[in-house]
Amino acid sequence: MEKIIALNLFPEMFHCSGITVGGSASKNGELYHVRVLDYAIGKNLQCTAVLQVIEPENKIPYLNISYAGFIGTITGMNQQKIAIGEIGGLGYGSWQGVPMAFLLREILETASSIEDAKEILQNSPRTCEYYYIFSDGKTKESIGVYATASQLRYIEPGQSYALIGCTSGGNDDFNKWVLTSCYQESTPHQTLLFQGDKALAMLFRMQPTDCLFLTGFPHPERYPVLIDRALETYGTIDEQTLIDIIKQPVARPSNLHNAIFKPSELKVWIAHAGENDEPACDQTYLEWDFARLLTGWGSSMTTTETQWK
Repeated sequence: MEKIIALNLFPEMFHCSGITVGGSASKNGELYHVRVLDYAIGKNLQCTAVLQVIEPENKIPYLNISYAGFIGTITGMNQQKIAIGEIGGLGYGSWQGVPMAFLLREILETASSIEDAKEILQNSPRTCEYYYIFSDGKTKESIGVYATASQLRYIEPGQSYALIGCTSGGNDDFNKWVLTSCYQESTPHQTLLFQGDKALAMLFRMQPTDCLFLTGFPHPERYPVLIDRALETYGTIDEQTLIDIIKQPVARPSNLHNAIFKPSELKVWIAHAGENDEPACDQTYLEWDFARLLTGWGSSMTTTETQWK
């Protein structure tokens, strides 16, 4: 039992990318939600991948992209067309709250809107630093969230945002501090501020209209590549385009699984890392229709698997 509990809590110890595009950015104004999971792929987790269709009593049925024995949620979509994904942060040791995977499971089980998801986050004791993206296929809206045990900040598509590093050792209370011998590096959509020891202290990002791009604090070199690829196909972005957009280096070599949701139609394209630890972004994607899965496995397995590469 202790081993099973530890398995379900392990995401609290590892700290990927999250994307939504819609409106003027996507083909036909459709909303797409991408979740890139960059956990380590050297542990053979991909060999235990399970696509779970869960119908909890008196709650909302949901699709959970998971692994054998893992009952929490890190990537999923519910019948109310709410899709979710997370990006790990820091704050190790701040675990006096609801573990992230169980918090996201509660959201899929009970949220019918982005406001519902925000309310659950606000009213729940939280643990360490995470970034979330929630999308709603009914309204074609999405929201980014920065969350710690004491903070909640929301990031809208197309809105600029800054992430500021904290040198006080995991403390959520940000105080003033002095940076000496600091320097900056800039690209058209991202500015980085480094301390004299080359440690990243702050990043400032601008997002294209109708786009929500979160890649977390580490490896900021991914963001300019993500922006350039998105702008090359801006206005025509769809599931096939997104498969190309999130290839390395947007996805890391540790890319365990990817999911591209089209929540308005309850569809998702999923790729897992290869048997020999090849990143998920280089593998074949399978299309799944959640509505058909809910009505019976027999018909859905033969009619909704579509390969994309």
